[in-house]
Amino acid sequence: MLVLSERKGKKIIINPGKENEMEITVLAHRGGQYKIGFNAPLDVQIVREDVLIRDQENEHLKNKTEVG
Repeated sequence: MLVLSERKGKKIIINPGKENEMEITVLAHRGGQYKIGFNAPLDVQIVREDVLIRDQENEHLKNKTEVG
């Protein structure tokens, strides 16, 4: 894991110059929270971990209900 400390307006580039280049921008910082923006190709899915887990649990429950 790469850990960085950046200021507002700073950008981090992933895979620079390549077809799947992604850009992360620090938009704001207030208290202990950061607001970040992502620019990525349309075929790159960006999801918060808590949302992913919730969706996986909901899908599991849906499948369990359909089978049972």
